[in-house]
Amino acid sequence: MFEEIIICISMSGIAALFWSIPATRRMTGAWLTALKTVPLGCFTTVIIPILILEILVFINNTWELFPARYLRHGFLGIGLSFVGLVCGVSLIVFFARLTWRKYHAEGKRSWLPFLFIFVILGGSVFVLSFMVKLIRYSDNSVEYHGEWTAFVLPQEGDVNLAFEQRPIHPFLAEYDYRLCFRQNGRIEYYNLKINTGGLTFFNIYRLQDGRLCFVDKDSCYIVDAARREVLYIFKYQRKLYAVPYPREKFDSWAWSMESGKMMFYYGTRKIEAAPLTDELKDKSYYGCISNDFYSAGEKPEQQVNRFLFP
Repeated sequence: MFEEIIICISMSGIAALFWSIPATRRMTGAWLTALKTVPLGCFTTVIIPILILEILVFINNTWELFPARYLRHGFLGIGLSFVGLVCGVSLIVFFARLTWRKYHAEGKRSWLPFLFIFVILGGSVFVLSFMVKLIRYSDNSVEYHGEWTAFVLPQEGDVNLAFEQRPIHPFLAEYDYRLCFRQNGRIEYYNLKINTGGLTFFNIYRLQDGRLCFVDKDSCYIVDAARREVLYIFKYQRKLYAVPYPREKFDSWAWSMESGKMMFYYGTRKIEAAPLTDELKDKSYYGCISNDFYSAGEKPEQQVNRFLFP
């Protein structure tokens, strides 16, 4: 949305130019009046939903009045967009009539130029925004990313645990993932494997020893909130192994058996993995993560990883 705001501000320069020149300021033709008012209306249409949403986010972060996923719901976005559109069109009509009244325009004025310019400018905002994102991604696809979104889980003892994601592609469903541990004012992050394609969906299980198990279509993790520890689970010859997952990011990983020991390779380093016995047995479904955290009572379990859990 940042790109849309910058583009709308730039387009508002068209209106500012015509208002700053005395000769054009007094002209009351439909086309020129539209050029003086429609860019301001387009800016209002974009900025009003953003301001309302930021206010709602601030209020909810302060008082936790409702689940955060409601703020990401499509119906809210449609409603706020409608409010922005009404405000933008009302502003255009107000300034157009004010101009005609102030400079004594005679006769009727057509609103068709206003509609035409509004559609052209509105479409240009989204086309230019698309192009800006595409250029940013093309310029440095490795470093491209959006903002982090946090999905807060129920508190584990004295530890606040949150799953966070951010997009790493302007249009496709590709994400960075990480876990955030908060305890006594201290914050620690664990980067998880990148999702290179597909919408976010994790099943979460409670293990018999109290730890949590996160499972998506590609990965499985055992999360110990008390120790702020994350274990990565992988399968080799029908046997499961666990390895402390590195906090730093890495681009490549593999595993192999060496002298009777299972070694996990990441980047240029390696670490020994331990075989699992019955740690994942008799686990209970705790909830899931999609566009937020949902408890077991809110959403039923879905099978997401047939490789690890056939």
